Amino acid sequence: MSIDRRWMYIRIIGNELSAEFREGVEHFINFALGNASAVNENGHIRCPCVVCKNMRFRSTYTVAQHLYSKGFMKGYMNWTLHGENFLIDEGTTVAGNVESRSSYMDLVLDAAGPEIHVPTFVDVNFDNADEYNEEVPNERATKFYKLLKDSDEPLWSGCDNHTRLSAVSQLLNLKSEFNLSEKCFDRMILVIKSMLPKDEKLPENYYRAKKMVNELRLGFMKIDVCPNHCLLYYKEDAEKTCCDICGHSRFKPSRGDNVKQKDVAHKVLRYFPLTPRLQRLYMSS
Repeated sequence: MSIDRRWMYIRIIGNELSAEFREGVEHFINFALGNASAVNENGHIRCPCVVCKNMRFRSTYTVAQHLYSKGFMKGYMNWTLHGENFLIDEGTTVAGNVESRSSYMDLVLDAAGPEIHVPTFVDVNFDNADEYNEEVPNERATKFYKLLKDSDEPLWSGCDNHTRLSAVSQLLNLKSEFNLSEKCFDRMILVIKSMLPKDEKLPENYYRAKKMVNELRLGFMKIDVCPNHCLLYYKEDAEKTCCDICGHSRFKPSRGDNVKQKDVAHKVLRYFPLTPRLQRLYMSS
């Protein structure tokens, strides 16, 4: 049996808020609170209003006020980010590959981190809801939105089992698993693209594919180290060229008389900051 949610987009009748809309919002909030995966550690849920667009967690009171004043974002008849399975028109649950689309979107949301700066209401006065300030997304948020779009964009028009991000992720996994060269990967992409419909959205080559998923990476820091493990060239020691303890040179001798040659350290430590990894872990759990 299909679910009739036309009430979501019939907010105002006459000059008043529709009673059906009010009841529907209350049902929506209770539905979200009944799904543990939709509620964060503060008891907040994602706000699906036309401004927040499921990008910010809000208190249930604030979510209700946002929905009453501005309404639901377009196309959110299926409450997938509030604990509901993907549905098709007949109301049956879609299994298999469609679930993978949700997992790729979750991957992007986890990668965004809790501090992602997204456009939202600032000091909204719901007595005069038409007047509000809207923040402009910063550079990181802009990249995040692009990746979120890729996680939900079909590989071609009408494709229901792969998104642009899922296809690229699987192809990059193949490259890693079978140790394919970049040249082989680029050739494979060209062959696959020639077999797909004309409106396909695969990247042209390995460089483009890698650049697309770079925002999902957790960064690391390179720190030069004394070969005898005496000293880290870090913070106040970052500019030193030899070890204070054993006197060993920090860099390998240059070859020839090339003065433009970049200094190469004898030994390098790769430091993986713990904080963003813990944030990703707890957001994924």
